[in-house]
Amino acid sequence: MLASLYLPTFSDKFPLTRSKKYLQANKYLHAGNLKTSPWRNGDAYTWGVILGWLVTSALGKIVSDTGYEEISRSWIDEWMLNKILVSTLNNLGLDDRSNWRAVTLVKLLTSHHTWWTVLNTDPKKVDEKAAYHILTKILSDNDAQIFLGVNRYQDVLWFNKEAFEDLLWWLYIIATVEISSQYLQTDQNNEFGKRILQCYNEISTLIEQADASGYKLEKLLDLLK
Repeated sequence: MLASLYLPTFSDKFPLTRSKKYLQANKYLHAGNLKTSPWRNGDAYTWGVILGWLVTSALGKIVSDTGYEEISRSWIDEWMLNKILVSTLNNLGLDDRSNWRAVTLVKLLTSHHTWWTVLNTDPKKVDEKAAYHILTKILSDNDAQIFLGVNRYQDVLWFNKEAFEDLLWWLYIIATVEISSQYLQTDQNNEFGKRILQCYNEISTLIEQADASGYKLEKLLDLLK
């Protein structure tokens, strides 16, 4: 949880080399604008999602250290934690649609929070199809397909641009929190920087190729292969 509290001042806590790419990655972490950053401005929806994820995502570890993600996700509904989260967000002034969308995000992030661990920081062993593998795993999740607005129209599978970019941003946020938590007590900034930038590069690839695909799902998958 401590790592998430550094999101508003991430670049100050982790002063890596001020490369152009790192500055872009830091700007992206703040949703594209440092002045209107949801982390710095205390946005209720954004903080609601991250804190909701933090308090529910590891619950499954009570019974198992392996495969705990899906246990945690199922308990969100079985223990009616989803209604508690909705009620909490409602008290913060959010509307019902935003509340349930936030709960869906918490579930998806619980299941897919380790997406970044498949990335290899060794430039000699980089998987050129990493973005493809990441996306296909996400698409195997029915809730993810619904969140992304996957639908068939005139024999073409489409997905929603805004929802796609929203989910990718959250995946980046979660990766940033988890990676930074590993380096809070160390000085391995070079290794940390490689991890963060690699995540940013994969997310950027997915965004760019989605735009090139015209938001046609099968075309996007072909572009990523």
